[in-house]
Amino acid sequence: GVLQVVSNGKAFAALKGDGSVVTWGTGSYAAAEDVKSDIVQVIAAGAEFVAVRYDGSMVMLGSSAAESAGDVSQIVGNSSASAAVKRDGSVTTWGDPDFGGDSSLVAEKLREGVAHIVANSAALQRSELMAP
Repeated sequence: GVLQVVSNGKAFAALKGDGSVVTWGTGSYAAAEDVKSDIVQVIAAGAEFVAVRYDGSMVMLGSSAAESAGDVSQIVGNSSASAAVKRDGSVTTWGDPDFGGDSSLVAEKLREGVAHIVANSAALQRSELMAP
């Protein structure tokens, strides 16, 4: 069955229980080809969908389709930027700087220790795992 459905405003992506992603919608906003397996998370970010595979690699679907090697544990996005938490606790960001896509001013704070990030409509925020 379907575990999750997300929308980027022009298209939809459904994450299925078998780890595949099916997309549909308007032109390049939907992926040209469905991802066949090993997906554990999918988000909508601007005109694209970003998915994380079981091995931690990312797959970008839609207008900027690409695949990236990496050790990603979580991804988030808003209308114009995205961020990924890597398994080592560091964060990488991309997209429009006005929407959180450029984290260079806080890069030192994002090199380790980040457990989870959240996004809102205009920026990405950081939260840390606090020791007891």
